[in-house]
Amino acid sequence: REVASALTSGCGVLPPELYGRGCCPGDGAGEAQVEASGDQGIIVESNFKVYAYTAGPLHAALLGFFCRIVARLPNLVVAQLAADTVLRAMKRGVCTDNIVRYLEGAAHPRAMKRTREGLPVVPANVKNQLEVWESSRTRTASHEAVLFEWAPAEFDADEFEAARRVAEQA
Repeated sequence: REVASALTSGCGVLPPELYGRGCCPGDGAGEAQVEASGDQGIIVESNFKVYAYTAGPLHAALLGFFCRIVARLPNLVVAQLAADTVLRAMKRGVCTDNIVRYLEGAAHPRAMKRTREGLPVVPANVKNQLEVWESSRTRTASHEAVLFEWAPAEFDADEFEAARRVAEQA
């Protein structure tokens, strides 16, 4: 429950202790320690595949909020970012920024090497598609309304205006 609320709260990334040793940038672990701890972290590919190298259930549970889990192996979870799962997460309050920040914050050390090359951890086409999916949810809005119908012989403009004034005052 705490994990889900942290993901939807817009607070950025989850605390490093939830990811496992050495998989978060700036946590003080050197590359040798990261390799010794099993190279835990998440890799996002431009084909929307997500690979979570982890022995714990946390990444699988979090990825399940917005990804379709394809396979679970002892130290690897393979997932696919898809419109239906991302939109379902967005209905639950998870926004694109939350998803991207989580994927960046839990990045695998090899994915972090991309930043040293000037490339983003999450490929640009993946970020753009997440934004498209999010904007497709918000492009239309619905409002409650009431439809009044009169037969042509029943229409009286004065009565209509009186009813409109009463409705506007309420």
